[in-house]
Amino acid sequence: TAYNSALKYQKADYFKIKDITLSYSLPKSWISKAFITNATIYGSLKNYFTFSAVGSYDSERGGSTSFPLAKQMVFGINVTF
Repeated sequence: TAYNSALKYQKADYFKIKDITLSYSLPKSWISKAFITNATIYGSLKNYFTFSAVGSYDSERGGSTSFPLAKQMVFGINVTF
């Protein structure tokens, strides 16, 4: 039965989009009335998309398929007065 585990190998190619960040600076004509110098809205996704033929496979987990990496979603606004 020691040879039985050799039959469980699979091709584990994957494609991962690790970080996506988008930001938008608001026009000065919108923010100047509120005495704001600069305002930027931003959003970021980390560890959100992994495409693999092996379900839930990600090599950054050390080959484990039991516990997924934490996905992170961040939104915010950066304002300068």
